[in-house]
Amino acid sequence: MSPRIHGPGPESDPRQTSQSTDDAVADNASIALDNVDLYDRFQRELDARKEVQVALERRVRLERIINQFSLDLIQAEGTDLDRAIEKGMATIGSFSGVDRAYLFLFSNDATRMTNTHEWCAPGIIPQKNRLQNLSADLFPWWVARLRDRKVIHIPTVAALPPEADAEREILAVQGIRSVLVVPLSSEKRIEGFVGFDAVSREQAWSEEDIGGLSTAANLIASVIARSRSERERKRSERRYRELFDSINDLIYTHDMNGRFTTVNPAMTKAFGYDAVELLGRPVVDFMAEKHRPRFGPEYLDRLQQNGSAEGVSLYFTKDGRKIHVEYQSTLVRSESGEDFISGIGRDISERIQADGKIQQLQAEMLQAQKMEAIGTLAGGIAHDFNNLMMGIQGRISLIQMEDGKSAACGAHLKEMEACVQSAVDLTRQLLGFARGGRYEVRSADLNRLVKIGTEIFGRTRKEIAIQLDLSVDLWPAAVDSGQIEQVLLNLYVNAWQSMPGGGKLLVATENVTVAETDLVVPGLKPGNHVRITVTDTGVGMDESTRNRLFEPFFTTREMGRGTGLGLASAYGIVKHHGGIIHVDSVKGRGSVFSVYLPAHAVPVRASVPPPDKIVRGKGLVLLVDDEELILDVGEQMVRALGYEVITASGGQEALRRFEAEKGKIDLVILDMIMPQMSGEETFDRLKAMDPSFSVLLSSGYSVDGKAQEILDRGCRGFLQKPFSLKALSAKIEEAMGESGTRTGG
Repeated sequence: MSPRIHGPGPESDPRQTSQSTDDAVADNASIALDNVDLYDRFQRELDARKEVQVALERRVRLERIINQFSLDLIQAEGTDLDRAIEKGMATIGSFSGVDRAYLFLFSNDATRMTNTHEWCAPGIIPQKNRLQNLSADLFPWWVARLRDRKVIHIPTVAALPPEADAEREILAVQGIRSVLVVPLSSEKRIEGFVGFDAVSREQAWSEEDIGGLSTAANLIASVIARSRSERERKRSERRYRELFDSINDLIYTHDMNGRFTTVNPAMTKAFGYDAVELLGRPVVDFMAEKHRPRFGPEYLDRLQQNGSAEGVSLYFTKDGRKIHVEYQSTLVRSESGEDFISGIGRDISERIQADGKIQQLQAEMLQAQKMEAIGTLAGGIAHDFNNLMMGIQGRISLIQMEDGKSAACGAHLKEMEACVQSAVDLTRQLLGFARGGRYEVRSADLNRLVKIGTEIFGRTRKEIAIQLDLSVDLWPAAVDSGQIEQVLLNLYVNAWQSMPGGGKLLVATENVTVAETDLVVPGLKPGNHVRITVTDTGVGMDESTRNRLFEPFFTTREMGRGTGLGLASAYGIVKHHGGIIHVDSVKGRGSVFSVYLPAHAVPVRASVPPPDKIVRGKGLVLLVDDEELILDVGEQMVRALGYEVITASGGQEALRRFEAEKGKIDLVILDMIMPQMSGEETFDRLKAMDPSFSVLLSSGYSVDGKAQEILDRGCRGFLQKPFSLKALSAKIEEAMGESGTRTGG
């Protein structure tokens, strides 16, 4: 039986067979696509793992570089530190793939910065030599971010914000396309920054790279800060040791029980002991026996209570000599709780010739304090009196300008003006004592002043034989010549009064250099001085007279024969010129007055005499004074000269008037002594509003040289009260001329 062959019956429909084949193909294709997708995902995951592996390896390598860099920095000292930094920057720069790595350090005040270390890739031009001592103001955006301890990451220099235009321009000039800057931050300050430049291409840094480079920067900053601190400490110690060893004064410290802990070479030299013989021994071991019981209660206890002590003690040297030491000791509170005493002393044995010398020095100090108090009182009285004289002098000047006066009226006015001038001379002497009267200070030849003064004095006092001994190479001195002439005249008159029957007057000049350790005259400062010596052969003075000699209104003449202000005025003028006037006298043997004035390096210039006429002009003048009397008469005087006037009764009102008339005011006449806002402050604030305007300073006297300071800052001149119409017109003409304002008659 032959097998049965199945044909395309219902069980094997050809269409069904074809469909099955298509489905199988589709399934296979789907499987293939799934395999491809699976492969792609596998490949991407493999690539990602490789990237992670590369990044991990890069991070590990960077950490190794930084660890090695850290080790090199820690072990480095001195020049080795520079080499370690340069080596580390080369390694980090190469690792980062940049073209240049560099380090900048800020100056101590952070206003300037310098490129101290630099590494460049092959073919890159170094910039270090061009980037020295740069002003931080050139990089405002950059420096501001560094001071805030921020990293500056600039992948594209061209994309910098508008506020960084200055930085963009500088970077572009150097061809820099990308830059990373990391601040060097120590605990106390920003030391500088580390920078990385990309020139050949743009470059962005990853967070891992920035973190690692920040770590390296912090390492550099800490080492630099440590190195700077160590250098400063060593420098400070060296300077302190040099000062400690070289200073001529006696420097010492001792513990709270009075045992020496440190002494300088001057101390060992003065006492004659080696340092090892002094250290650890009580101070009282070297004191006179009679002073030892007072060491505890009068010295140590006072230090505990007041924190300081000063005085003079008697000590014995190793060879038995007595030395007097003037000392100043201070209690030093230590954080460790081990307080100690630090002090400075000076061997004044040569100054003490007898037991009463210390009392004499104390008496001189009390006398100086008394003179200061009297001067303050005298200055206030004279200032107010000068203002009254200003009112009288001003109105006399105005009346003299009026037409139709009788001859008798004119004569009376001249007599009144002479009386005013006498009163002014009196107050000037009083102010000379009180405030010094330094109005117009210039470099002067004191020999010339001496010659002029002695010639004038000699014409009226024929019974006095005058002899001059003037140094041919005398240094100039910065003085008010008129005031110094007054000093010399007062000394000549005093000498004449001490020689009623005639005698000899010797006036000498010479250069004197005073060292720190010299005691030529108590209170005389070290430096170069010019000394004028006035010696007479008169009756001399006893100690009581010498002690009161420079007091205002003190005189040995009978009532009505002088004011007693001559020597007081001389004392004040010399003192406020920075000098000293000293007298040596013995009853029956004459007197020697020595005037010391600081020398001045500026050459002497010839003075120009003021014009002797009334000059009228045009312009707007602002008159500022706190005295209503001065404003009233001053306004009339300025108007009489042809000017328009507005007034202000103080500094605040002057500022308001000046602002309201800004650009129209040609000159400000400014009083120096005013309440609430002084003339000096008013001047500064007016100058801030308009630096080009002109100021004429007016005052009855100067205060501690303030007038000269303001003149040096741009005032056109000084107008001394009380002033006449002629003096006012001359000063206004001078000020207007300097400022370019036209005046006319």
